[in-house]
Amino acid sequence: MITDAALRHKEYKLTGDDLEAGVKAGKLRFSLQYAHGNPYYKFVRSEIEAFVKEKQGGKHLERKKLQAELAKIETGLRSLKIQKTKLEKRRNELLAKLGK
Repeated sequence: MITDAALRHKEYKLTGDDLEAGVKAGKLRFSLQYAHGNPYYKFVRSEIEAFVKEKQGGKHLERKKLQAELAKIETGLRSLKIQKTKLEKRRNELLAKLGK
C-alpha cells in the first residue's frame, strides 16, 4: 500500500487528477484512512505501477525507481561520512590521551 501523498511527491509524481482518472476508469483501488482526523488515501502499489507504465511508459517508471534508489544511496553515503568524521575525531582524542 502507498499513500496519495507519496504518489504525488516521490518517485511517481502523479497529480490528484491522475489518481482520480485512474479510480474512475477502474484501474486503481483505494481505501480511505484517517490519521489524527486528517483523511488520506492508500493505493495498491502494483496497481499504481501498472497505471504509470500505461500512462507514461515503462522506461519512465524504471528511471524514477533508479533515481529514487540513487537518492537513498547518496543519503546513506552522506550519513556514513559524518559518522566516519566523528569516529576519527574520537580516535584521535583517545590516541592523544594514550600518548600522554
